[in-house]
Amino acid sequence: MKRNIIIGVVAASLALQGSLLAFAHAEDAASTDNRPLDRVQNIKDRVVERREAVQTKVAERKDAVTERKENIQNRVMEKKTAAQERVTEIKENVQQRVADRKEAVQEKRTALQEKALERKELIKETREEFKNKVEAAKEALKTKREAAKEELKVRLEKIKDTRKKEVIERLDNRFTEINAKLTNHWINTLNKLEELLNKVVSRADKAAANGVDVAAVRGAITSAQSAITAARTALQDQLAKTYPINITDETTAKSAVATARTALNNDLKAVKDLVRAAHKAIGEAARLLRQIPRVDELKEPAETPAAATDTNSTTGTETTNQ
Repeated sequence: MKRNIIIGVVAASLALQGSLLAFAHAEDAASTDNRPLDRVQNIKDRVVERREAVQTKVAERKDAVTERKENIQNRVMEKKTAAQERVTEIKENVQQRVADRKEAVQEKRTALQEKALERKELIKETREEFKNKVEAAKEALKTKREAAKEELKVRLEKIKDTRKKEVIERLDNRFTEINAKLTNHWINTLNKLEELLNKVVSRADKAAANGVDVAAVRGAITSAQSAITAARTALQDQLAKTYPINITDETTAKSAVATARTALNNDLKAVKDLVRAAHKAIGEAARLLRQIPRVDELKEPAETPAAATDTNSTTGTETTNQ
């Protein structure tokens, strides 16, 4: 734009200068012999004045163009500076929000870790207490078994068939072994189920920390914890039980064995049902957790009760019909 203005001014100056020269030549031609010197000088002075006027206008236009350019540059610079300041402000705000979110996430993570440690300690204390009760039940069982064996020996004196005596003694020991074997197996199963439930609780805590409603899951978790407690109490009692074969004479030996076996099977079935109930309750809690929207956004992978030891394993369904 500046270039076009300058070119226009110079062209106008040259045109004006050409007109003046043409006018001077015309004046010279009209009065070739009688032109006064002062008239020529006057014409030259007017030409100089007009040239100076043109040059002044050109200079003024140059100054105006320069000033306008500077104004434009200043406005551009001001806008650029304002934009940079705005970008800096936005960037700082974003960084602050990110920092705030990181801090909030870290606080949640710390709180969840503390909860997890508390649960871990509680589980450890509960298992230690249960272990002590189990050991006490086993000691009580030893005392009962010694007394039961002595009593059975006295009862077996009424039977003359040596082979039948041996079978009855073997069955008496077998009933005690089966009871201990299955009871210990279900104790281990409950420990694994409790670990699985702890993972469900951990995921529920993370979902709750993300603002998700986990009220239904909490209720199912409470039910599962109660089921585990009930199963453990039953197992503790089961460990201390004995199943004596109460023989009165040779004719009652078979029925006495059948009675002891039936009592054992019934008690084991009742305990097994309690373990299954705990397993089912944990499965329900995990199912409800999987149905909650956004729960899969959590970092911890989903856990299902299928990972726990199946209570229908070969050992768990061992028959006592030996």
